[in-house]
Amino acid sequence: MDLGIKYQGRVATSHDVEFIKNVIAENPRDSRRSLSPKICKAWKGRMIKLLTSDWESFYNHPVYFVEIFVDTERFKVTCYKSANWIYLGETTGRGKNAQTHKPNRSIKAVWGYPLSKKFRRLLYSIAKTPKLPDIPEESRTPEENRATSLQVLGIT
Repeated sequence: MDLGIKYQGRVATSHDVEFIKNVIAENPRDSRRSLSPKICKAWKGRMIKLLTSDWESFYNHPVYFVEIFVDTERFKVTCYKSANWIYLGETTGRGKNAQTHKPNRSIKAVWGYPLSKKFRRLLYSIAKTPKLPDIPEESRTPEENRATSLQVLGIT
């Protein structure tokens, strides 16, 4: 098992170290400052490929858009900027189970990355899946069943 190296709260495996060494070897004349965005961009691309393949194998549907929440008090967002992630805004600082409207956690920056050029259309088509009316099917008349079926299909 590859335990990895821990540095500033992050764990890097030996595969990650080899990956970074390869990026440095491909750009021997670049300084640390110019190499950092290249490594970040390549790293994020590699992580997204792993995420999408794992997600598709587990949930049997593709990922069209990725979002991440970054605590900007603890971390810089240089990697996300250099990898062309889109800044979407900030959280309110409340957890998902917050009882009050007061912040009880650190405010995080929300960044997103589209995985398809058609991500808006794809997400919109998923959100617009037709729903049947709340009338129980056994209490509907045949005309209501036919009208409901046509409505779901978008014919009426």
